[in-house]
Amino acid sequence: MRLPLSLLSLALPWLPADTPAPLLPAVAAELVTVASPAAGRGTTPPDLPRARVIGVSPLGERVPVGEPVRVTLSAPAPADRVTVTLEPDVPTRRHWESPTQLVLAPETRWRGGRAQRVTIELPDEPRVEFGFRTEVPEPRAVVPGEGKRVILTFDDGPQDRRQADRLLDVLREHEARVIFFPTGRWARQRKDWVERAVDEGHWVCNHTFSHRNLTLGLPDDLIRFEIENGAGHGTCRLFRPPLMAIDKRVERIARELGYDVFLWDIDSRDWQDTPAVDVERTVLGQVRPDAVVLLHMHAAGTMEALPSLLPRLRDAGYLLDFQPAAADGGAALELPRPAVPAD
Repeated sequence: MRLPLSLLSLALPWLPADTPAPLLPAVAAELVTVASPAAGRGTTPPDLPRARVIGVSPLGERVPVGEPVRVTLSAPAPADRVTVTLEPDVPTRRHWESPTQLVLAPETRWRGGRAQRVTIELPDEPRVEFGFRTEVPEPRAVVPGEGKRVILTFDDGPQDRRQADRLLDVLREHEARVIFFPTGRWARQRKDWVERAVDEGHWVCNHTFSHRNLTLGLPDDLIRFEIENGAGHGTCRLFRPPLMAIDKRVERIARELGYDVFLWDIDSRDWQDTPAVDVERTVLGQVRPDAVVLLHMHAAGTMEALPSLLPRLRDAGYLLDFQPAAADGGAALELPRPAVPAD
């Protein structure tokens, strides 16, 4: 798909030039300068039209991981150079397919399920930025569960009351028990939901009161307030810091209040409004026995993925339960302690 520049802002409202983290990964950009073969090495002829960007591709969601970036110019580029910046950095092969079309193909492939930003700069022309998000390839195989558990966890809390209720309905239908980490503020507004979740065998644990980043210079008493007023306080000893923002001070205060910090192994990336098929493929491609999966209660892609994902996990040999031994009347299994996951 190739769109003229005038339509770029309409085509990608989710990826404007000033898009903040975490939508775009916080990694160094690659700055690359490419000279058009049509311009030669001399000075620009005075009658050569000034080049501007008139088309780019790809755009939108679920772009194949091997699809190249194409930049179309209105005229051959001048002797001054064309500057292309990629964020995040992905090694590419670059060539001019014609005097007015530059092609950048990934040497291997774009990272699956990730946003990619491309910036193009030409002399005396406004900077052009566009972006796309790649699909997550279908995993070649799922690591067998061999009768062991996979621990599904759900953070935050949806504004749509019906979605929170439907989530419990789906989990009950598939006989899955999970760990919830809603905010304390949300849990206070939905005491009926918390009671039902606990009655159906789930855990409701601590994700602070208001989802604040606890590492941004908050005083100790405010950190304590956030944790002491989180959901599950007094009933669940697991604490998950919002945004995975944890330092020694936050960890010390959490432990003083009787909590164990509980992170995850697999980030479904559903917080990026990821399509359902990519949520499912991300989890299936990384799952292993005793893995802890990060999902979100408010994510539409996750809600759509669960009716397919849960049976596929069970078919791969996984127990959809964080304490399967306790459910059978035996001794409770120790929960794993995930390290900070690699991005």
